[in-house]
Amino acid sequence: MPMKITHLSDLKQCDAVFALYRGDSGTLGWMPKGAFAEGIMNRRLLVAIDQAGRFVGYLLYRVVGRRATIAHLCVSKEVRGKGVAASLVTALKEHTSELDGITLKCRNDFDAHRFWPRMGFVAKGSARGRGADRAELTVWHVDHGHPDLFSVEPAKTRVVIDANVFFDLWAPDRPKREVSGALTEPWVEDTVELVLTPEIYNDIQRAGTAEERDRSKSMVGTFGEVRPPSLEVDRIVPHLRASNISFCAPGLILWYVSQGNEKLGSMEVKACSRLREVVKAGPKQLFKRFRRLGVYAWKDIYSLADSKVESELTALRFSHTERFLNPQSVAMLSTLGVPPPYPGPRPITHSTFVSIYNQALPFKA
Repeated sequence: MPMKITHLSDLKQCDAVFALYRGDSGTLGWMPKGAFAEGIMNRRLLVAIDQAGRFVGYLLYRVVGRRATIAHLCVSKEVRGKGVAASLVTALKEHTSELDGITLKCRNDFDAHRFWPRMGFVAKGSARGRGADRAELTVWHVDHGHPDLFSVEPAKTRVVIDANVFFDLWAPDRPKREVSGALTEPWVEDTVELVLTPEIYNDIQRAGTAEERDRSKSMVGTFGEVRPPSLEVDRIVPHLRASNISFCAPGLILWYVSQGNEKLGSMEVKACSRLREVVKAGPKQLFKRFRRLGVYAWKDIYSLADSKVESELTALRFSHTERFLNPQSVAMLSTLGVPPPYPGPRPITHSTFVSIYNQALPFKA
């Protein structure tokens, strides 16, 4: 059928692609809207457009090292069997011809399992999914034929999961199973290694029945493990004016970038984080507790305390930082009831935070 294959570049059309995904999400697995928006911004989302201007298919992919990895290939049910999928994959081959090749993982019980050999892909191995059913997957690869001396697998990012996510991954009846289950999708496993800390054994011992604990312990071996002190998943930010400002954890933080020489602009709210802990202490105590993170040297802490060891500083421990797609300007903040100046931390209402967040991340699920 006549169609146009192109990289999608307009963020306003993200919803149309997401609607196409939702129609087949039962097969494709969970994917947040933010992943599609990121694909558009990075030119990693190919779409098929029919003569009427409708989106009838898409291919979402990533590039890791010298290799492209297919995350999603989706075709509208009304036009399946008309060459849409083949056109999308062919376009991907053309756009990634300078790379070493293309890889993906596909469940053996899916109809698409028979599609990949017809597109020149060869089975390079097999794997088990991390889902509750531990489905068998085939690793498919097509080589672009570039001569090389070595074949090196790109390094994966090690990501520590907490106990709640761990339990979600193997217990399908848990309420957050669908969201956490996204970590088991093949497109995630291509770039991320999920790991646990030894604390998981204590979490297991405190949870469920004896049968559930035994099941949990048997699942631990399917993940990598990291041990302190090499593990750090938090960021520490000493706050110098905190002696007369009240913080409450848990909470939420908006990060405002003041005027400066930042290449991407300043005087905007550019990100948010979850506030995990507030620690008030003298400079020596804070430096002793957090020096392993390497954020500040002693001379920095001492200087921030006005060279007075008896001064009280505040450290904010935060995580889950999200950089905004649409940074919020001073003018926008003013319309939401947060006018300048911003000499230091300022409390805002939860509804104001939600308004800022929704405007800053309009495509987040």
